[in-house]
Amino acid sequence: MLLIISQPTPHTLSNLTTWTMNDSHSSEPLHGTVIDLFDQWTKKSPERVAAERQGKSLTYGALHDASLHVSRALLLAGVLPRARAPLLTQMSLEILPPVIGILRVGSCYVPIDVAAWSRVRIEAALSEPASPVAVITSPCPGLQLPTITHSKELEDAAAQGGARSQGCHASDGLAIRLPRGNNDCQSLNLTPSMLAALEPSGSYDHVRYIFLGAYAPKLDVGRRWITKNRKVFTMYGPSETICVISFIGELHPAQEVPFGELIPGVKVVWGDEEMKESNHGKVLISGPGLAAGYLNNLTLTAKKISNGTASASTGQGISHARLKMDS
Repeated sequence: MLLIISQPTPHTLSNLTTWTMNDSHSSEPLHGTVIDLFDQWTKKSPERVAAERQGKSLTYGALHDASLHVSRALLLAGVLPRARAPLLTQMSLEILPPVIGILRVGSCYVPIDVAAWSRVRIEAALSEPASPVAVITSPCPGLQLPTITHSKELEDAAAQGGARSQGCHASDGLAIRLPRGNNDCQSLNLTPSMLAALEPSGSYDHVRYIFLGAYAPKLDVGRRWITKNRKVFTMYGPSETICVISFIGELHPAQEVPFGELIPGVKVVWGDEEMKESNHGKVLISGPGLAAGYLNNLTLTAKKISNGTASASTGQGISHARLKMDS
């Protein structure tokens, strides 16, 4: 039985306490949390369906694994217990993993309906929670793990009307778990490590374009996926950048990994350990898209980001000559 008191007074609260203590049908005290109960069900019946919607279903095991990825990412991002984490989502199965993942770390989720809310309302909601990150569920068909990004970036995206499109990107470090029945997917947007974990089997026959974000991919990974009907592109964006600094560099099996076309205003050169321009070493990046620093790591920030320039590793595959040509 649920009692709702609009304006509780000492008298009504006293009656409520008396009724609860004397009622013979009251429930036993809980000796755990909702997450504890959920995990118990997962251990008993991992293949049992936990939720269904519009012909799609999600098992306890799949939901459990996805929620763990969310909670780990939140902890790494510095989300603390009792913090409020904005959750940009809409009514779908995709809302469940982040909800459970946020609760796992002891935080509170702040649901933001991107389908029904206005831009002004989303902006207002994002400006209130004191959380370093926000969680966005993917609008793509099927279960996708959410991405985690800084709340301020979301405010800017929402102001430009792009809050919903942001959900198609996944941060590095979040393993992806794609569901069955994804034969209608024609485009994949993920990191090289995510692509390396997948098999180019019949489940992805309909995929025509693959966009690899973050660090430079190994060419061997791209070769496995390139076919006459499928193209693979790289969009370079190391940890020292907010997102990416180059777009649409097409991978070819017999060629080195391209750097792609730089975003206007971005400058990329080779530099030495003292972050001075040279003919070898690491990549020096400056211009739009540069990160402000590493979360809770002032030492690394001072070492790799200085005076509007960042030092980053290109990863394997990008040669000095290729970088000079494309930049």
